[in-house]
Amino acid sequence: MISGKWIYRSFHNNTEKINNDPLKALELLFGEGELTFTSKELNRWSATLSFGDEWVMDLAGFIEDRGLADGFILNGTGIGRDNTNTAGWVYQYRGFVLSPWPAGVNEFPSIVGSVIRTIGHDNGAAGKVASFIAVKIAD
Repeated sequence: MISGKWIYRSFHNNTEKINNDPLKALELLFGEGELTFTSKELNRWSATLSFGDEWVMDLAGFIEDRGLADGFILNGTGIGRDNTNTAGWVYQYRGFVLSPWPAGVNEFPSIVGSVIRTIGHDNGAAGKVASFIAVKIAD
């Protein structure tokens, strides 16, 4: 279910209403990229998260199956690649892989969760938390 390519978007956790203002809505975007799961073995997974050519992170973690009716949980760490713009980046991810709705129409698999910046970089402090959603790209 998690194999393949996904569109990844993370958002600043901001409680201010945007009142349908498209510019305010766009300001909520923290990051957008392509998440590609490269392997899944039993309860382990690995992936790449690309925000562009020189902006790639390698992710790996474990799968928590708590017998939830609505899916399972991905836990993992993303590490920026050496000699790229992401070198030194470290983020932790926790995402819920949602099961499809029984009566859903044209539904795409999705993962919703949060991400925390583990190590500060550039002008961003450690501890920054953002929400994210990933939607599977049709095969």
